[in-house]
Amino acid sequence: MYAAGFHLTLLSIERATATIKSRVYEKSRGFVWVLLLIVLTWALSFVVIYCVQYSLVSPYIALGIIVVVDGVALAVMLVLFYVNHKMYHRVASEAKHSTHSLSQRYQFSENIFSSRLLKRLLLFLAGASVIAIISYFGFVFCGDQTTLGRVSGFVFDLTIASLTSLVPIIIIAGTPRLRHSTFDRMCRKPLFCGNPIYVPCSRYSPSRPVAHRWSRDPHRHQRKPIDHSGRNECLLRPAQVLLELNSRRYSFNHCQLIPSLQIYQLKVMSTRMWVSK
Repeated sequence: MYAAGFHLTLLSIERATATIKSRVYEKSRGFVWVLLLIVLTWALSFVVIYCVQYSLVSPYIALGIIVVVDGVALAVMLVLFYVNHKMYHRVASEAKHSTHSLSQRYQFSENIFSSRLLKRLLLFLAGASVIAIISYFGFVFCGDQTTLGRVSGFVFDLTIASLTSLVPIIIIAGTPRLRHSTFDRMCRKPLFCGNPIYVPCSRYSPSRPVAHRWSRDPHRHQRKPIDHSGRNECLLRPAQVLLELNSRRYSFNHCQLIPSLQIYQLKVMSTRMWVSK
């Protein structure tokens, strides 16, 4: 719990550094600094836990530390969002005569995106902190001998433990590129009799140009590609895919197992698909 609060503060400091040193930040390599900050975060967390455990610091002060740390991170990210948004629009309006490099404009856009992502994280952590504080006070005032006290302690432990798994999920779900790469690694692509079907799991997925895949398709003269929204992808409805499979004498009885997510996409949704040999 304490490490999560310190992590948000360090992330806010990192974005502030990227804003101040936007000219050279993209080319900098700070592995040693990252390692030192990670060690410092966990060291501070252990110090706070030690002080609370041995009654050197009141538990209320420890909770106050969490509130202050989250408040500082929220204030810093709000200021960074305003500053980067203003600088990005100023650079975009003066693109022809601006002295800002491409790296600076990239850092401005990344800061805006990270500020929006951190806003979701802070809202989630604020809600989790409220639940944890209420359950903590319920455990303190009711004690571990009553049912309400034991339930409050269980809710507190469950809330704190869930932060470890839910925070990465929020980060992955809120980052299109990271979400796409994660789905590509986790979702096994189906094979129909050894012939792959391309089923992108994200609308941000990059794909090859239609002309390249069209030239390799043996049945390219029997149909025309459909191009939607300016994307270089061939869009086929599930019924068209099944007809295409049947025309090549493919049988679902000899197909490998498809993950449930891709079965849903294949049979229900109008998914982007391409059948290739």
